[in-house]
Amino acid sequence: MIYGVIIFLLAIGDLTVKQLIERQEAETFPRPLEGTKGKILLYQNHNAGFPFGVFKKHEDLVRMLPLAVTSALAGALAALAAGTADLALLPQPFVTVAQGKLGDGLRVALDLTAEWDALGNGSAMITGVAVARRDFVEQSPEAVRRFLGYYAESVDWVNANPGDAAALIAEYGIVESAAVAEKALPHCNIVCLTGEEMKEKLSGYLAVLAEAAPECVGGQLPGDGFYYLG
Repeated sequence: MIYGVIIFLLAIGDLTVKQLIERQEAETFPRPLEGTKGKILLYQNHNAGFPFGVFKKHEDLVRMLPLAVTSALAGALAALAAGTADLALLPQPFVTVAQGKLGDGLRVALDLTAEWDALGNGSAMITGVAVARRDFVEQSPEAVRRFLGYYAESVDWVNANPGDAAALIAEYGIVESAAVAEKALPHCNIVCLTGEEMKEKLSGYLAVLAEAAPECVGGQLPGDGFYYLG
């Protein structure tokens, strides 16, 4: 177990980027989510199965089963296009890519960030974090402080300037199209959460995951020493 022994958690970098998208014919659009009969395709990226392992235990949040899994974005898109699946769980920016390829009739049926927030337990559904070696943090506290300051400024700039940020995202090959990146950015939940807010949201998230699948958090929850509070 490396929690709090080898590494510190410095910041939460983004909340979940996953959305459940639904393929519908024009004459039935929009159809109530509860009426969907197809399978949910999980694109195997960012441990997509973990959230649904949790949601299975909260039937008030997710009511569409069974689940299927595809290992590639192309497989999910092909199934939606062919009508062999009605639903797919994809991360951004692939949701935006799918909407561009399949056009009208593909809608976001469920935003997992909003559904998780509906639990009302003070936690958040989290995709990305920043960590550092404990020995580095202890030996270079000023460098860590400056890094977190630059990190927060960067997040603020990206969220305030999506067009300019999208151009850089495309330039560095993160997403091939600046237009896709700009459209996806508002749905990517990019944040910089530190200190007590970070601890509250992540500790609650890990607790929910541990209840559903203890192995996904290493078998036990981290102690307070895992969280860098400045």
